[in-house]
Amino acid sequence: MRIGDFAKLCKTQISVLRHYDKIGLIKPDYTDLFTGYRYYDSKQAKDFEQITKFKKLGFTLKDIKKIITLYDKHSKDVEKIFEGKIKDLELLILQIKQEKSNLLNLNRESINMINMNDFNNVKDFKEAIDKIEFENDPEAVGKWEIIGEYPTKESFLTKSESKDNNYGKRFKEIYFLPNGQRYWIYGWNKGYIINRNGDYTAVNPYKIEEINGEKYMFVDWKSYDYIKHGGQTTVLVLKQSDNKNYTLDEISRKDDINKPFVDDKKILGKWKAVARVESKDEYFNPDTEKKFFFKHTEFKENGWCENIYGEENRKFTTPGLTWTKGYILARAGKDDTENTAEKYEIKTIDGKEYLFIEWKSGDYTWGGLDPTYYVFVRE
Repeated sequence: MRIGDFAKLCKTQISVLRHYDKIGLIKPDYTDLFTGYRYYDSKQAKDFEQITKFKKLGFTLKDIKKIITLYDKHSKDVEKIFEGKIKDLELLILQIKQEKSNLLNLNRESINMINMNDFNNVKDFKEAIDKIEFENDPEAVGKWEIIGEYPTKESFLTKSESKDNNYGKRFKEIYFLPNGQRYWIYGWNKGYIINRNGDYTAVNPYKIEEINGEKYMFVDWKSYDYIKHGGQTTVLVLKQSDNKNYTLDEISRKDDINKPFVDDKKILGKWKAVARVESKDEYFNPDTEKKFFFKHTEFKENGWCENIYGEENRKFTTPGLTWTKGYILARAGKDDTENTAEKYEIKTIDGKEYLFIEWKSGDYTWGGLDPTYYVFVRE
């Protein structure tokens, strides 16, 4: 076949075949002496395919020519060519690993260098954290029991009393999800727990140690006092419960929100938050001026509901809220991992109606705590 047809068969350019002919890599099966036309045998396409494979492996055309010319003669020169290429590739792999290590070290340095004080607001700080490339730590993945928060690591090792706070008492565990996936207020990167809530974001270094056959994690913990009041860091101590790859769906606490609509005319209208209590029987003073995260709620006809949260300068609502008699129903989170059915009840106290609504925040969904209550009066 003519050179143009052979080029199409090999999926290449005519100029490539002419160059291969010139350097003696693939010679035409026949060349017309009068016209100079090159003709190829279709079987030569296998030779072209082999050359292409060698090129992809990084061999030069000069080396490829030697391999093709000498390989059936068991030449030591061919063996040297392959051995040389293997050494080149091994060196390249080492260089790539070194560059990866350099970048990861730079990544850790970047995390260490990030300081909230260098940013104008929390949003910019969060964005800087998000830009840090994730580095895996297989040892960290899984469920960790919260032992407690201590002034120092030595305090834990000498079995001193832990600090009297939520960690280890109310909050019992922290999950390290695969690929650093965030849940609730927690995310992570190799060597760091990233703690994010409505008030602040903190990057907390950790180290894992084995003690008496158990794996412990010691976290240089930047608490609220440290962030807001310039206090000292503490040491949060965790013990590994297991090394499983948990999903959001597995660790979230979800309510059944598939409840039929039942009307309740008494609840319709706008209500304003005046108190927050641990139980419906707790005493509260509605005349005490306090700022609450949950601001207002409005029950509308046909099961529609709107809740308003936040500070005066950044109020927000929860989309997709509905209600049925006795419940506010919220569908939230990725793959409905934060669905909640929050009970409500109208109680008459000292001749006045008050609305009690269960407050099921992340403490309930992810922290395993019982719900608290917000108390409302009609607006």
